[in-house]
Amino acid sequence: MFVGVQPTFGYEGDPMRLLYSRSASPHHGFAAYYTYLEKVWGADAVLHFGTHGSLEFMPGKQMGMSEACYPDSLIGALPNLYYYAANNPSEATIAKRRGYAETISYLTPPAENAGLYKGLKELGELVGSYQQLREGSRGVQIVNAVVETARQCNLDKDVTLPDVDASELDLDARDGVIGAVYRQLMEIESRLLPCGLHTIGKPPTAEEAIATLVNIAALEREEEASARCRGCWPRAWGARSPMCTRATTKGCSPMWSSTAASPKPAGPRWAPWCRSVTGSDGQGDPAAQLRLAV
Repeated sequence: MFVGVQPTFGYEGDPMRLLYSRSASPHHGFAAYYTYLEKVWGADAVLHFGTHGSLEFMPGKQMGMSEACYPDSLIGALPNLYYYAANNPSEATIAKRRGYAETISYLTPPAENAGLYKGLKELGELVGSYQQLREGSRGVQIVNAVVETARQCNLDKDVTLPDVDASELDLDARDGVIGAVYRQLMEIESRLLPCGLHTIGKPPTAEEAIATLVNIAALEREEEASARCRGCWPRAWGARSPMCTRATTKGCSPMWSSTAASPKPAGPRWAPWCRSVTGSDGQGDPAAQLRLAV
């Protein structure tokens, strides 16, 4: 077995420079690489591993390859097997059409929520402490601390923060500042990050699979008239769910929550526990949420 790295296709410091150029041709090293595999080393087949290489993007026709097209002349008569990520079918089709590849799909790595850390975690704690103290002088101090910490975390690029002291704002304005920061924190906390790389032949663990399924179920699918699970649960219960994050009057908002089952709710109450599956409040257990969903 010969294990090699596909040569770059570009200039030093910019290895992808010529990849999509219609007028460029592969340099002698790239052409010699595939010639060596077929004519000298005598390979029975080629396995391209990972998404994606550059063979299928070489100059030539988009379909119906001929001997004048570089993908055809480079791969020659070698059978081309290609491990390709399951979440990239469009470019896998190009590999099949232009590189004569027989694609073998592999799973993308499991995904988990990014969560909060360092200054963002401190900011989340400040937002949570605003619940009981919002109407007093302490609430003003918390808003000032939230604004200062948000600027330190560069959230002022995404959230409009007041330039004046919180004491000059009325209660509704202070609530608006906290709500805006909270929504941004929710967005950051719920972003998905891959858990490393996928290992061929190794399935995800039960915890990884559950976390991935929960995150998939959390996506809205408006074209299919399908709401995410967090929006479905409160409607199924006839009340708003602590895990609901829908900013609508029919579901708890990112900032407030009230009990829909009551004919005359006493008024909104603070809901710092409206959070993503990475929460540590007992409702952040992905397995528990999945059992609840089904």
